[in-house]
Amino acid sequence: MRAALKADQTMHQAAYNLGILLTDDKPKQSIKLLQKAFETTPTPRYGYTLAFYMQKRGDLDNACKMLLDVIKQWPVFADAYLLLGKIYEGQDKTDEARALYLKAIDSVGLSLRDKQRVKVEFDKL
Repeated sequence: MRAALKADQTMHQAAYNLGILLTDDKPKQSIKLLQKAFETTPTPRYGYTLAFYMQKRGDLDNACKMLLDVIKQWPVFADAYLLLGKIYEGQDKTDEARALYLKAIDSVGLSLRDKQRVKVEFDKL
């Protein structure tokens, strides 16, 4: 994957996959590669994954910013609401988590299944 990325700097798949593979051994390089993948080809999955590993490394501010961006660009991507809600809950921001979950539940495009997933988390608050 390194060779593929070296040959073609825009190969987002290689950046993404290499970023995931390096999360444990080289976390800083991992985040940079995941950012590169998202910047090259913005997708909700890439943004969510980047935020997940930012959160895992304790960079909650940037994780929240990324998740808010994902929600803004792809408002039907339920996993972003769920992860952001969990981060808010962990920061004792219950009101923010509640408002976020309600936003997801009220979203027109979110599937019934995803709305139910979000409602389970809302009901726990």
